[in-house]
Amino acid sequence: MTDTLENTYLADLVDEERMLALHLIAELAPAGSYRPFGAASVAVVSGAGTATANGIIWSDLEPDDHLLADAIAAFPHIAAPWGVQVRGRVSDAVREITERAGLAVEMTLPTMALPLAEWTPDLRASAPVERIEPAEADALARAIAAGMGGTLAESAPYASRALLERPEVVAVGVRTPEGEFASVGLSITATPSLVGLYAITTVPPLRRQGLGLAVTQSLLTAAQANGTAMAYLQSSPTARSLYAKIGFDTVEELTYLK
Repeated sequence: MTDTLENTYLADLVDEERMLALHLIAELAPAGSYRPFGAASVAVVSGAGTATANGIIWSDLEPDDHLLADAIAAFPHIAAPWGVQVRGRVSDAVREITERAGLAVEMTLPTMALPLAEWTPDLRASAPVERIEPAEADALARAIAAGMGGTLAESAPYASRALLERPEVVAVGVRTPEGEFASVGLSITATPSLVGLYAITTVPPLRRQGLGLAVTQSLLTAAQANGTAMAYLQSSPTARSLYAKIGFDTVEELTYLK
């Protein structure tokens, strides 16, 4: 029971922190918006090329069916992928509402967390990682687009100069011999105790060389040096085992209907 309570508390803590980070990303994105909808949900538009950063995000474990239907009806028409995020079990009523709105694809993504107090980096990840300055926002956007298979416009919310200029944001990367970024990632520390990792990606030809690990560990090391207690991220199902090797544990499964 104690473990269950601790996991629930940690999941709630990470969810609150992630919402603060998404608020910052959406606030600084071109045509972005972040609108509370009721007491337990928000409508987020970042323009990023993923449904995890656009849509109705429900923080309550039991969504209100009528309010959810109203939120979907009021959600703006956008070109980027969007959907409904639900914590916990997805009810038949929620599925019916989202399917009526054309959101028929369901995917589950793990939210993972890592206590930083006793974490130690893998010294075998020796790629030279450097800080990405705001003036290199375009280069960061190109790397994210190449790594994630999206467009520059879809990468821009994670790579805007305005975002990189914020003191709570750190972006790092590993360069190719030609000077472009081969692997990149960024962290957002909305409150001093937690840091979120975002947009960690490596361009396809240079994967499986430890570059993404080097980027991830660089962000974690910087957060650890600042006294941050916990890191979190949202992983894809395929990357879960890689992050588990670093020390991340799954604290919650989030379902996206898109």
